[in-house]
Amino acid sequence: MNKAIIIEKTKEFVKNKLYGEGSGHDWFYMERVYNLAKYTALKEKSDSFICEKPKLLYDIDYKNAQ
Repeated sequence: MNKAIIIEKTKEFVKNKLYGEGSGHDWFYMERVYNLAKYTALKEKSDSFICEKPKLLYDIDYKNAQ
C-alpha cells in the first residue's frame, strides 16, 4: 500500500478515536504533534513516513484501539 494512503488512513483512525477526548490529548493536539513531526522530518531530511506514523499513534493505547 502507498505510504501516503497509510498516513491518511491512520489520521482518520486517530481522529475518530481522539476527537473530543477530554484530557487535552485530543485530535487537535495530535494534529499539531503530527505537523511538527512532518516539519522536523523535512528539515532533517529524514524519512517522513517513519517520523509521522508513530507520532500519530503514540497516544493510542490498546484500549482505545479496539
